Amino acid sequence: GTVTLVSTGVTINGDALFSAGDLAAGSNTLIMNGPTWSTNGGSFTPGTGTVEITGNTSILGTSTPQFYNLTVAAGAICTARAGVMDIESNLQINAASTFNHNNGTFNFTGAGLQVITAGGKNLYDITVNKTGGNLQLTSALNLINSLRVISPTTVESAGNLVLVSTSDGTTGNARIGQLLGGANITGNVTAQRFMSDEGRLYRYISSPVTNASVAQLQDDFPVTGTFAGASTGCTGCTANPSMYYYDETVAGTLQDGYFQFPVASNTEILQPGRGYVPFVRDDIIPGNVTIDVTGPLNQGSIAFPVTFSGDEATAYNLVGNPYPSSIAWNNESGWTKINISGS
Repeated sequence: GTVTLVSTGVTINGDALFSAGDLAAGSNTLIMNGPTWSTNGGSFTPGTGTVEITGNTSILGTSTPQFYNLTVAAGAICTARAGVMDIESNLQINAASTFNHNNGTFNFTGAGLQVITAGGKNLYDITVNKTGGNLQLTSALNLINSLRVISPTTVESAGNLVLVSTSDGTTGNARIGQLLGGANITGNVTAQRFMSDEGRLYRYISSPVTNASVAQLQDDFPVTGTFAGASTGCTGCTANPSMYYYDETVAGTLQDGYFQFPVASNTEILQPGRGYVPFVRDDIIPGNVTIDVTGPLNQGSIAFPVTFSGDEATAYNLVGNPYPSSIAWNNESGWTKINISGS
């Protein structure tokens, strides 16, 4: 059967265990101050109400918990369920709370505008599978693993989404899933890329956002050269160019195809789809380096024309991954690698 909550402001100081039947919240607020919220066979029907976590609470259970509004109050400690948690309206995590994502997934399922106020916390997985309305971010959200937009929904970053990178490999890097059927992400997004300390060496990089300037790279590592705004004053730096792109159409040796970038100013923009070769001086900034760029995400088809001028010795095109997602190079399906080396 069903138990209906008819009074707002009810506080649970112990465990909330849903093992059979249903608790219907209506439009009321349920204050969770106890240690566990656990859905095991029973159900909680949130209605249009709010569950506000104020204590040290873990969300547990064998069944997917349902929330309309879920709030983590200032001073609260919340550990998310390791599985999926459905949110029909808004998620609000106070910046003065402690939130452990526990590798869990927030699944946003509402029919209207939904808002995430993450308070600068780390969220692991987000799935958007809505029947209508946008999903709006109103404060900094650090994404650790993935954002998947299954429905034709607009996700409004408004400069708040950060794709966190903590590894050189394909794991440990936040990613955006395939955007199909009207799904899109608007506003600026910050994309990170971790590089472990390997000393002074050239790296191949590419920008997953539009409008990323060389100046955005310079707050992570020096970029030197003869252009306006070049990095100066760093130990071991010279005025020699330290970042290049490659032009296949130039005659001569392979080395002749490399050209200084930027040409005139550090305000010049990294072209989506083009690969760049910066010299990263890890001995100047000891330890690991995390570079980041900020701008609207590259989405949809990115055209980057390649050339072949007839000289096979120099006929290379340096093409970069334009998307905020690692490539599974050896996937047997999903992409075509005709005339692309397997190395």
